Amino acid sequence: MKLLLVNCKPALCQQIEQVCQGSAFEIFRLPREADVERTLAHSDCDILIVELDGAIPPWLGEWEESRKRGNRSALVLIGPAKEEVLQSALNLKADAFLPLPFSLGLFRLALQNLVHKARQEERLESLEQEMERTLERIHRLEQQQKDATIEQELTYQELSLAYSRLQDLTRKRTSFLSLVTHELKTPITVIKGYHRILLDERLGRLEPQQREILTESEQNCNRLNRIVNSLLDLSRMDSGRFELVCQENDFAENLTLVLKQLEDNFKRKKLEVIPKLDPAVPRFRYDRDRISQVLTHLLENSLKYTPAGGKIVVEAKPCFWERRNLRGKKGGNPKRRKPSNAAQLESPAYNALLVEITDTGVGIPPEQQQQVFEEFTQAPGQSSSRSGMGLGLSISRRIVEAHRGKIWVESQLREGSRFSFFLPLNFGEEL
Repeated sequence: MKLLLVNCKPALCQQIEQVCQGSAFEIFRLPREADVERTLAHSDCDILIVELDGAIPPWLGEWEESRKRGNRSALVLIGPAKEEVLQSALNLKADAFLPLPFSLGLFRLALQNLVHKARQEERLESLEQEMERTLERIHRLEQQQKDATIEQELTYQELSLAYSRLQDLTRKRTSFLSLVTHELKTPITVIKGYHRILLDERLGRLEPQQREILTESEQNCNRLNRIVNSLLDLSRMDSGRFELVCQENDFAENLTLVLKQLEDNFKRKKLEVIPKLDPAVPRFRYDRDRISQVLTHLLENSLKYTPAGGKIVVEAKPCFWERRNLRGKKGGNPKRRKPSNAAQLESPAYNALLVEITDTGVGIPPEQQQQVFEEFTQAPGQSSSRSGMGLGLSISRRIVEAHRGKIWVESQLREGSRFSFFLPLNFGEEL
């Protein structure tokens, strides 16, 4: 710290230097005849020590004004203990007044207090600066939060508008599908009737080539009819008009009928179909037509992607299904996932039917095994086998889930696929 001695007699200067010896103070002297300008030029000192002969020199008033402009140096006055001198010291707001004769002990104490005060002021200034920086950061954060809130509100409005448009598009799509499918049903029914009339030779005998052409035309008409029915089912599901008609049925008889309907297609492609029906499968309540539709979709899928000479195994057996994510269960995970392995029990404590259709087809890559159950998505395969609109598996999933069942696929590329689904035997009751 810098000490500036003004008008101090040599003896006093020596005493002050003696006290400050060995410390971090730097001492500068100004002679008595120093003018005001020179004194103020050195006002960057930390402590200004002035010895008074009697009256307060006028230049101290100028120095006091400099303190108001930011001069932070402390003022120590040394002089006679007279009332007018003390009053002048108070008016100047001196930091310390040391009476003559000069006391080294009082000077040390005053010096320590001034040093402590200077350090406290530095810390206070540092805290004030830190507080200003903190307030600036708070202001920036408040502004960022305000901007984020505005952006969130705009995003919410945009999402609400997009959702509203999406709902509108969904309604239009559902309406369009319903209109188109109903418009197509009538001409397809007429064409199928004409096919049957011609193939039954009610209008005359057919040549072999004519019969072959009409048979192929009828098959394509049936394929078109299945596509229209799929679109109609999708329209009903999207509009909430899809309902199940459940009655007690014989599943073994149901599966046998579906296999018989597809028998010619299997023979045409030289595929070996092996049914494995567990005789313990009981009669239970389900929508026979809709489950027949699921079986047909899965079998046609295997038929499409299994090379000629391949094999398809259809297995149905009762089992115990531990349902881990019941619909509506608090904390249940609604995300579709492959169920754990069915526990085959020796006791008759069955609560579900497990159906597995295994083929030796091209297989499905792991990253695409969930996508195949989405609308308008087809499993990868040979380009020549790609046909249809990719709705069969999506509709099958909705039908099985409407029965409170689960459907999933396990597959390896070029090694075949196994499509499986559970149907609860006590449909309509909580498992």
